[in-house]
Amino acid sequence: MKRSYQNLFGWDVASRPVYNEFGEMINGYQELVRNDNEATLNITGERYSPIPNSMFCSVLDSFAKLGCEVTKYGAMANGKKIYAQLSHDEMASAVIPNDHHGKTKGYATLVNSHDGSSAFKIFVTVIRMYCNNQFHYVNNNASNGIRIKHTVNYEAKINDLVDCIDNIVVAQKDVLHKMQEMSETKSFDRVTDYVETLHKLEEKPRPIKQRNEKTGTFDTVGWTPPQFSTQGINIMKDYESIWDSYKHEMNYSNWGLFNATTHYVDHEKSANKGNAYSLFGTGMELKGRAFKLLTN
Repeated sequence: MKRSYQNLFGWDVASRPVYNEFGEMINGYQELVRNDNEATLNITGERYSPIPNSMFCSVLDSFAKLGCEVTKYGAMANGKKIYAQLSHDEMASAVIPNDHHGKTKGYATLVNSHDGSSAFKIFVTVIRMYCNNQFHYVNNNASNGIRIKHTVNYEAKINDLVDCIDNIVVAQKDVLHKMQEMSETKSFDRVTDYVETLHKLEEKPRPIKQRNEKTGTFDTVGWTPPQFSTQGINIMKDYESIWDSYKHEMNYSNWGLFNATTHYVDHEKSANKGNAYSLFGTGMELKGRAFKLLTN
């Protein structure tokens, strides 16, 4: 029986030679394209081995045989990045204390890319169900963050992904335990103090620019008193607006601050930058820094 995700991932990756403007082959490189519409996915060295979508679907089929359900899946940037989210009855869930809407649930998320932005990997995901804030947890030193590089021996490691479900469940419980601790901890008196630390914002003199009528350029004519950059001020304003909701729902706790960050990434920044920002990009890294900051 054909599963629904196989329709989305029904195409695969093909390799083509790379040519210069004179039609001469460029040795040592390859162009990766979709085999259904010839759209370019990446230019890579010849040793790069794309992990095909058929293998991605095969892994999902293997998880299904273990009782997992594929609850969400998708492709980004015309197939350059793909993902699927898995649930299972044994995956951890919890109600976070001191949270008016504290129900959370654990999932596993499988991702791959054809543009070099990500390895083929699986990691722990915990979702706050009320607002759909998500935290994707990757531990580089543990089996819950298995990464398979795009090299010729990738097939020998694929089965490790399917075998790690038990470790995923254990890691979910550990993450949920830390979230419960966050709900009972307050490390910052003001949200702006937290934002300064997390985003590494700094007050310092900023250049005062003035247009030079002779050259048409903007020259520095002086410096302001120490102040945050315009971008930093905008980040603070975004957080202050989000915090107005979460501080009451979560009793001014670290858990509230953490959800201010996950909300900022999932519902503010991703609206402009796309879902890849949260799942593959710097948004995911920002959540990881927040988690570490608020649990240490």
